[in-house]
Amino acid sequence: MTQRVDSASGENQLIGVVGGGQQFGVIEISKPSTNLAVGTIQAFLDPFVKNGGAEKIDYVHGEDVVERLSLQSGNVGFYLAGMHKNELFKTVILDGALPRKTFSMGEAK
Repeated sequence: MTQRVDSASGENQLIGVVGGGQQFGVIEISKPSTNLAVGTIQAFLDPFVKNGGAEKIDYVHGEDVVERLSLQSGNVGFYLAGMHKNELFKTVILDGALPRKTFSMGEAK
């Protein structure tokens, strides 16, 4: 799953999904509404939480952390490829401000 998401190319966006019971999948979004997959998924998550579809959202870094937390009962995780440096200015021009938690310094520990 992570290799497929990380190697995505072209206009479609790929988002990895991890759920209880060691279920892994990939969502492919054609004609995305934003330049980055994180912006596209955030546009879904905000109303989903507001309408009671989820209690809360945690933002974590590191595929091992996403997998560990997502495999717990009642949790779902989304794995997103990192933003490449060359996408920064293009994304700001196309979408305005970066989606929340898009940019961080360093690696997960």
